[in-house]
Amino acid sequence: MISKQSIRNGVTIYCNGEKLNKDQVINLTLNWSDKETSLLKKMFKQGGVCKIKGYKFNIFALETIYNSKGEEEQPLEVLDEE
Repeated sequence: MISKQSIRNGVTIYCNGEKLNKDQVINLTLNWSDKETSLLKKMFKQGGVCKIKGYKFNIFALETIYNSKGEEEQPLEVLDEE
């Protein structure tokens, strides 16, 4: 089962082209097997596209950006186009 803590802050999840929030993702995955939920959790960490049980997920994860000194920089916030 996927918990709210599994879905990191800054991760944007689309299912079949529709943006989902954490509660919608949790309700969608209630009856999934452990293998399917572990795949989705990995996708939350790295981002990408996958298809599970007929649902096509597009997951966009924020990447850590380093400057020339090797220090971590704050990412720019992406605004949704609506």
